[in-house]
Amino acid sequence: MKNKSLIKMREVTKIYGKGEASVVALREVNFTVKPFEMVAIIGASGSGKSTLLNIMGLLDEKTSGEYFIKGKTTDELNEKGKAELRNSFFGFVVQDFALIENFTSQKNIEIPLNYSRNRISPLQRKSAVFDCLKKLGIEDKMNVPVCNLSGGQRQRIAIARAIINNPELILADEPTGALDSITSKEIMQIFKMLRDEGKAIVVVTHNPEIAQMCDKTFVMSDGMLFPEL
Repeated sequence: MKNKSLIKMREVTKIYGKGEASVVALREVNFTVKPFEMVAIIGASGSGKSTLLNIMGLLDEKTSGEYFIKGKTTDELNEKGKAELRNSFFGFVVQDFALIENFTSQKNIEIPLNYSRNRISPLQRKSAVFDCLKKLGIEDKMNVPVCNLSGGQRQRIAIARAIINNPELILADEPTGALDSITSKEIMQIFKMLRDEGKAIVVVTHNPEIAQMCDKTFVMSDGMLFPEL
């Protein structure tokens, strides 16, 4: 399974607008991710990193090229199929955590379960949330509103929410951007643990030190993607 691609992009291009007002955000990008891989994409603001991540996570449409998930083309997916993959195959982690402030940790982490095809009992939900929190070392924060947590704790809650449905690929957009250097390293250690368990992780970052903690680094420049030399 290690050598089988989870996702593969071939010549993926994204153009916003038309005619003279058009902007090429991605230019013929080729990209592959396999299980047990943690890949960094680094580049300046406006280079196309977030556009690439959004297309990868089925949040945006490519203009041309091919995109395969586990060997199947994404061209034939309808909105329901995309939504199911976003909920089950992908886990999303973002810079500002995207938590509901007045919800407890448990309520935030449970959100993806509300949209899952696999319905489980309230007791099973609570047990699943606790297991995720224990894995991340913050089970004592289960009933605490997230507005009362530190930045590092909030990002752990966001990671727990991302893995609650046991996704195969985690897409992390500047996951350490709002954190200090020590907490950033702790968060990257969590990603490494998840990688070692078989998940694939794509980390978009502008921080070279964070990129160095990944297995591979790609550089994004003017919509083009290059392996780091």
